[in-house]
Amino acid sequence: MHTHLIALPPLLLGACALPTAPDPRQEAAAPPTISTNRPSFSDGASLVPANHLQVETGYTFTKRNRSGTETERHAAPELLMRYRLLEGLETQVLWGGYAFQDTTSGGTTTEADGDTDLGFGIRVPIQDQDGWMPTLALGGIATVGTGDDAFSTQEHTVPTGKLLWAWSFAGGFGLGGNFIVSYPYDGQERFDQFAASVYGTWSLDDRTTLYGEYYVVTPYGNGLGPAHTVDGGVLYLTSRTVQLDARVGFGLNDEADDFFTGVGISFLF
Repeated sequence: MHTHLIALPPLLLGACALPTAPDPRQEAAAPPTISTNRPSFSDGASLVPANHLQVETGYTFTKRNRSGTETERHAAPELLMRYRLLEGLETQVLWGGYAFQDTTSGGTTTEADGDTDLGFGIRVPIQDQDGWMPTLALGGIATVGTGDDAFSTQEHTVPTGKLLWAWSFAGGFGLGGNFIVSYPYDGQERFDQFAASVYGTWSLDDRTTLYGEYYVVTPYGNGLGPAHTVDGGVLYLTSRTVQLDARVGFGLNDEADDFFTGVGISFLF
C-alpha cells in the first residue's frame, strides 16, 4: 500500500560506444524499497523481498471514556519482524510492546503496566494484480498469551486469519483492505470475532505517501456491538530501506476507542 521508488543506476558508456541494454546484474543490485504493514489497522498484501529481514516498530497512545470511566494507554515498542523464508512464504514475529495504562473512575485512578502478548504469523501470496483482479494474499497469526495479566489472554492462544487485497493505480493511487476472522478470549470465554477494513493511499512524491482508512470490528458473543473507526496518516521514506510513519484515528461510536495516535520507524535489512 506504500510508495515504491524506481531508481536505476546510470549506464556508463565509452566515448564512442553504441547504446546498449542495461546490465541485468546492475538492475538486480538495486536495493528493494520497503513496504510496511505499519501504521494502519490493515495489513498490506505484499511479502517482504527474498533474503531480507524487515523490522517495523513504533509507539501508540490510546484514550477511551465510557460511562464515567476514562482509560489512557501507552504502548511501545510495538514490534513486527518479517522474513521471507521461502518464495511463497513470509514468516512473522509480533509483539504489542510494553504497556502503561491509567484508569480513572469516581475520582480514583488505578495504574497497570506490563508486557503484551507475543505472536507468530505467516503470509502466503495468492496472485499478483492482473487488470481488475487485485493482488491477493492470505495471512495467519496466533498470539500465545505470554503477557502480563492486565494485557494478556492469560495463556490462551488466539488464532486469526486474514484475506488481504490491494490494487495499485496510475497517478500514485492505491486501494486495499482486509477481511479478518479470529477466535479471541475475553478472560471468561471464547467468542467469534470478525473485522473488515478498506484503505486508500496517495503517493505525493517518491518519498511521501498519505493514507486514509475505515475499519469495523464486530465482537459477536461478548454482548457488545460493532466498533467503527477511521484513521489516517503519513509515511515518509528517508531512504529506500528506512520509513518513518505517523497516524491519528477516532472512534465513530461508543464501542470504539475515542482517540489514538502514534509514530513509528521501520527498517529493511
